[in-house]
Amino acid sequence: QSIVDSLVEPYRSEFLARISKNDTPLENYRREDYRYMESYFAADQFVLSTLKPEEQALISKYQATSNPQERSILREARGVGDIPVVSNYLSEVSKFKRRLRELDPELDARLALWRGLSPVNDKSNARLTTLRQQYGLH
Repeated sequence: QSIVDSLVEPYRSEFLARISKNDTPLENYRREDYRYMESYFAADQFVLSTLKPEEQALISKYQATSNPQERSILREARGVGDIPVVSNYLSEVSKFKRRLRELDPELDARLALWRGLSPVNDKSNARLTTLRQQYGLH
């Protein structure tokens, strides 16, 4: 998406039209749905932005390493109030995303459809059924 963001009009519109000219209706639905879900995918960055710089640095280091031993050590690092920074961050992201889904059945239904998540409530499940029918995915 950074390529698209770097383009100015009229090149941006022309580029988007060209790359999507052969898309099926389902691909168009998917693209629109992913735009709708951007807030959900940005939740971790939002939660991260609420933390202190040193906590952000610790979490970034944790996310950047694939070494299980280093990850384990970083996961145990404690911040203010002797709270494990990484574990607390991951928990807050999870709660934030769950709340977004509870508050927005449309978002939740789209996440269920495209990401395989289970709907969190009956409204989301009903909307999921409607989307499947609308998209021809009975």
